[in-house]
Amino acid sequence: MDSNPIMDYTILPPSRAPLPSPSGSVDKRSYQELLCASKGRFVVCRFLIGTQSITTLSGFLTNVGPSYFVLHDPCTNVDTTCDLYSLKFVAVYPAGEPDPESYCITRLHQNSLR
Repeated sequence: MDSNPIMDYTILPPSRAPLPSPSGSVDKRSYQELLCASKGRFVVCRFLIGTQSITTLSGFLTNVGPSYFVLHDPCTNVDTTCDLYSLKFVAVYPAGEPDPESYCITRLHQNSLR
């Protein structure tokens, strides 16, 4: 037997491969419903623009529509409407984090270092 752990497995035909057993139930909510559950929380969103460009926006999630959502930037007091279909990744912060004032101070400091 080969001592390489990467090669130590058996390949089964696709029809005979065992299916992973679910450890819990599958969440059947839509993307909009998942976002609605996070309204009021701070989120960091990554969008695919075109075929290769990724941009990141962050803010407090204030509204979710059928094909858009709105992020509120606490530092500039600006609302940005975002396209749901170009959204690829969302990180949702725990409720109450970050504190808007300390977030704005940190962001101002980081921007001054650039």
